[in-house]
Amino acid sequence: MNNNQPWVVLSDGAEPTEDIYFYSTAAPWLETACSISSTKLHTKRWHLPKRMALSKLRGANLLICRSLAPAWLDLLESFRDQLGAIYYLIDDDLSAAITAKELPESYRQRLVKISVEQQPRILALADEVIVTSQYLVDHFKHQHGKVSLLTPPLLAALPSLEHFDSQPLCMGYYGTRAHLRDLNKIAPALERVHRHYSKLHIEVMLGKHTPEKLQHLERLTPISPLPWSKFKTYQSRRRVHIGLAPLWDSAFNRGKSHIKCLDISMMGGVGVYSQRSPYKEIIEHGVDGMLAGDDPDEWYQCISYLIDHPEKARDMAAAAAKKTQLLGDPSSACQFWLERSKTC
Repeated sequence: MNNNQPWVVLSDGAEPTEDIYFYSTAAPWLETACSISSTKLHTKRWHLPKRMALSKLRGANLLICRSLAPAWLDLLESFRDQLGAIYYLIDDDLSAAITAKELPESYRQRLVKISVEQQPRILALADEVIVTSQYLVDHFKHQHGKVSLLTPPLLAALPSLEHFDSQPLCMGYYGTRAHLRDLNKIAPALERVHRHYSKLHIEVMLGKHTPEKLQHLERLTPISPLPWSKFKTYQSRRRVHIGLAPLWDSAFNRGKSHIKCLDISMMGGVGVYSQRSPYKEIIEHGVDGMLAGDDPDEWYQCISYLIDHPEKARDMAAAAAKKTQLLGDPSSACQFWLERSKTC
């Protein structure tokens, strides 16, 4: 293969994954440092003749994230010898969705369809599978000959912690509907902490899907989920003191990365996490975060400790930021993709 091969991201809708792990982190650096261009093709918008599509893809390194429509897979399979290396980036165990009754049914069925109809074809095309957690390494190494781990990099610099001195106390949950059951499990703790601490404001980015147990809380704001581009802006501006990352044991949850650690630090907070992987390997309880078991009372105790000890909470947020900067150092992702760019 020639040096300076361009990259093409075949975007089938997994824009947050594409941006975090490649397009908004490594791709700009590759362009600046090595003159390696990157293009994102929104495949759901393309209805072009094969010749025009191939003019974009021929000789390029291709990145597929999570899924790709059958028509595009047909094209790649037919003209595989004209393409560069193909990399498959996956951040979930989609096969676990088959039995994941806790997921919203429409979402679960979509993941099952990808797992059954698309993923085997993508794996057959891919030169390398890139996953975001050790669990996924172990899962996919039985399905592909080359599997590599890329942990989540930071998208932006971390904020200062001035909001601990000046802003009203805010605790937030910024997960998706895929984790609605996880939030439901700790709802009794959130009701209790809301009742006992009148100065606490809570945000839940689930909008109308906020658990019924929480919708009546006077100082809870159910923010509607935001498109990825707007969420990035919101995350860069919004400051929280405490971030919540409940993760109950399930086949689907076991594949998750530690990206919530980064998300909470990017909003200036200290996290309360479920005491299981991937968090228990990263968080030092009482130093750079809090770990809680499955009993809602443990979540209440962790949250109330942070509220009752604001200076300690700020120290933990600062320690978490330092750890996050190491864990999410974007230069690691840049080097990862540089090695696969066959240049410089």
